[in-house]
Amino acid sequence: MDQEPTEQMTEVEDHQNQTSAVALLLGPETEVAHLVAFAWWIEQIRMTIVLSWEGLNPQPVHSIQMASMRSEVDDRRRIRSIVKDLVSDSPLTYPSMDLLCLLFWNCQGAGNNNFKRNLNDIIRTHKPEILVLLETKVPFSKMGNFFNRLGFTASTIVDPVGRVEGIWIVWDTSQVTVRASSATSQAIHATIHKADYDEWVLAAVYASPSPVMRDQLWDNLEDVAGTMGKPWLVAGDFNDFATQGERRSFTSRNSTVRNQKFLDRVNNCNLMDLGSSGPSMTWTNNRKGLANTMERLDRAMCNSEWRTMFPEATVRILPRTYSDHSPLLVYTQGTLKLNTDGCSKGDPGQAGYGGLLRDDTGIWIWGYYGNLGHCTCLEAEIWAIYRGLTILFQKGLTNVVIETDSEQAMLQIQQGPNPNSPLKALIEDAKFLLQRCHCSILHTLREGNKVVDILADLGVAQAEHVKILEDPPIEVTTLLIEDMTGVAGMRE
Repeated sequence: MDQEPTEQMTEVEDHQNQTSAVALLLGPETEVAHLVAFAWWIEQIRMTIVLSWEGLNPQPVHSIQMASMRSEVDDRRRIRSIVKDLVSDSPLTYPSMDLLCLLFWNCQGAGNNNFKRNLNDIIRTHKPEILVLLETKVPFSKMGNFFNRLGFTASTIVDPVGRVEGIWIVWDTSQVTVRASSATSQAIHATIHKADYDEWVLAAVYASPSPVMRDQLWDNLEDVAGTMGKPWLVAGDFNDFATQGERRSFTSRNSTVRNQKFLDRVNNCNLMDLGSSGPSMTWTNNRKGLANTMERLDRAMCNSEWRTMFPEATVRILPRTYSDHSPLLVYTQGTLKLNTDGCSKGDPGQAGYGGLLRDDTGIWIWGYYGNLGHCTCLEAEIWAIYRGLTILFQKGLTNVVIETDSEQAMLQIQQGPNPNSPLKALIEDAKFLLQRCHCSILHTLREGNKVVDILADLGVAQAEHVKILEDPPIEVTTLLIEDMTGVAGMRE
């Protein structure tokens, strides 16, 4: 019985016709060596085949352009294959996470829409698995559904008394397990377990403004330290600072005795400060002019066992937004940062892109650049991010912070494209990889992106669509050294 030709059969026949045309051009029984170069695009696949052969009578090289015969769905699958994502009908698998991120924040009240909006932004950008919220001022029962919708479905809490105090620990049960062992109005102790990690202990601290209450807290912490046999992280708001350098004020209420007492308590618990990057002061009284005071009240400390377990752990202080305290992020592994940039000479015009992966000390790990042909500046910026994500995926890297100086590119990838955008498929693929690699994307000033700006220019000037750089080009070495040593640049 005759079969109706299917779309797939038609595509195969078309492909065979193309192949036959190539064979006719070469002539029968001609030995050839095929060198195939692919230039992949999102809306279509452009394939260039370069044919050459050897023999007694060498023939000229033939170059044949072939258009893709695949459907849009198959086109998307082929794009996935670039990043080693096997095309199959089974569920896709991706690299597992090897990093744990904890957020500590004295939020000064958790019951209003301003708090919810700010916390939402922090979670979307930095993707913490554990939230420690201090001085919440409202009972947790009013906020449980809010956290469930964010994916934080488990909690251990000490509710505030009236509108004073409050400590909440909430976590994503798909990523980590938290078991509380003790709780007071000033601290919750809990054991943390994550796949591939040994268990360790967290002390989430909200120290009272009252000196008497703070003494009780430290008495308790010293008792715990005396019997602590596991790695121990102690972090939160201590309502104290260690040195005069951790306070900026025009008032004369500085007490070296209080500073020394705090340091003695820390030493008695055998704790070490993890340090931090970002703003040096974590609290302000929000007053203007000479009445303003800023102090470092929030910090993360640990015992030697925790530091040995997580030798690359880092702490990052975020800018203050909703509260008068800065949020504090603790990463159990060192963080990687990918800077990207795209450029178009004419917009639209000849375009290229570049990117650079560095560790948290600013050391070059690898870079890349490539030529895009003729396109707009926005398209080049998005390509720079997308290409960096494909390389991260190929190398199995996750939880990387991506920085771009194109706010428009950042927002389109975070929020998704306009349905009628000509870059719709490219943006969707970038968003797809961003989520699967558990990466975050942030906006930076052009002054913070100078190295990749040069890499993007180099991309325009060369013929390859993508080139991985194991070592930095000589054109960027001076800027890399300046970045690592903290040399300030003038804002353009």
